[in-house]
Amino acid sequence: MVCDCKQNRKVLVISIFFACLVLIGLIFFRFGAGTQSAVSEEEKTLVLSHVLFRHGNRTPEPHELYPKDPYINETYYPYGYGQLTKAGKQKEFNIGRALRDRYKHFLGDYFLPQIVEALSTDYYRTKMSLELVLASLFLPNKEQMFETGLYWQPVPYDYLPSNHDPVLRGFMCPTYRKLYNNVSNSKELEGELRNHEVILDFVSKNTGLSVTRYADIYDLYFGLLIEEDWGLALPSWTKEVWPEPMNTLAVQEYYVMTKTREMRQMAVGYFLEKVRSMFNFVLPSSPRSFQLFHQIESCLAGFLTLCSSCSSL
Repeated sequence: MVCDCKQNRKVLVISIFFACLVLIGLIFFRFGAGTQSAVSEEEKTLVLSHVLFRHGNRTPEPHELYPKDPYINETYYPYGYGQLTKAGKQKEFNIGRALRDRYKHFLGDYFLPQIVEALSTDYYRTKMSLELVLASLFLPNKEQMFETGLYWQPVPYDYLPSNHDPVLRGFMCPTYRKLYNNVSNSKELEGELRNHEVILDFVSKNTGLSVTRYADIYDLYFGLLIEEDWGLALPSWTKEVWPEPMNTLAVQEYYVMTKTREMRQMAVGYFLEKVRSMFNFVLPSSPRSFQLFHQIESCLAGFLTLCSSCSSL
């Protein structure tokens, strides 16, 4: 797979614009969308919408646990590792409801395959999340129901294998991985991490891990966060570092992932190009188009990090 990506100033404009869309979407889901009359006025001229979102609450991945973890033998039955929980499923279903409420005039009363394009990354939790969003976004009308009492209809979506998905998984590009490893093992980053040596040594001692990179803190952070979300009491040692400074240190991994211009281009360049290419063909008379992109948190955070650094692209 060729992963080199060239970007022009148009892409930068789209990145800034799309960052605004993401922030507006977050505000909407948190605080509500305002009056319905205002929404209707906006939808009169709306022809294209892109929605980018993350999966819901999940169980931990094995690499997010640690040798001294008191819950290392927890099976997370009946979900298993790295899967959506009941709370996560409800959250994704509610996103579909919110989108339906916001875009009901734009989408219409019936699911029409020519209007919707839905794309997921190749993880069970992201594919399930997208299915849940689509399920509540397109509840069947009476004419579309094929089983009495079943308020669901199949809605197609697409995905590519993780190692062949430049649009949503640019981070998996072999060339990108080489650049990431160079940055992760650089003298500059080693010097930066020495400023946190006391914290890293403390975490290493209490977890049984060798915590030497932001990536190590990143994985551990999600493991602890998910255990807490599952209702498990965190060990007493975590009071010294949880949620801070672990949260701040974990966030630094996103900046490592998007450290250089070339890394940022390969990580999200193909996605931005897909968005930009669709804007090129939008006219007031264009058919309606609703684009859904489902990603894991590292991809979404990488995109937002790029937007905050777009002046250096």
